[in-house]
Amino acid sequence: MEWLVPLEEYIKAGVHVGTRLKTKDMRKFIAKIKEDGLAILDITKTDERLRLATKLLARYEPSEILVVGRRETARRPIQVLNKYTKILAYPGRYLPGLLTNPNLRDFKDVEVVLVTDPILDRNALLDAYRTNKIIIALVDSNN
Repeated sequence: MEWLVPLEEYIKAGVHVGTRLKTKDMRKFIAKIKEDGLAILDITKTDERLRLATKLLARYEPSEILVVGRRETARRPIQVLNKYTKILAYPGRYLPGLLTNPNLRDFKDVEVVLVTDPILDRNALLDAYRTNKIIIALVDSNN
């Protein structure tokens, strides 16, 4: 199999490590559950979904894509993504209404919203849903 990202990099980044919490929707992405209850994600399925996401994103101009990430560990990668691709970046706390209220100074009229954590980025996810945007979310076994 040809990987989008080398397998060693996925493993080094811990992409395969889930949580002890598991949702019904995420079962199909779980390869196994360790004795301590920790979910181990199927990296093959992760790679397949990342391929789909990259193909989808490639169909849009950078100005039509917004990446949101409140998690501290997402902020720097989002800024780097913005620097090299010019995709719109919103690291840190998402301002509710950013996608729904055109009267806001920072209003974003985009087609695609990528959230790095559906739980922490819930407001962005809801605004994207309310405005019928395409949503890509990076999820874990508990989402």
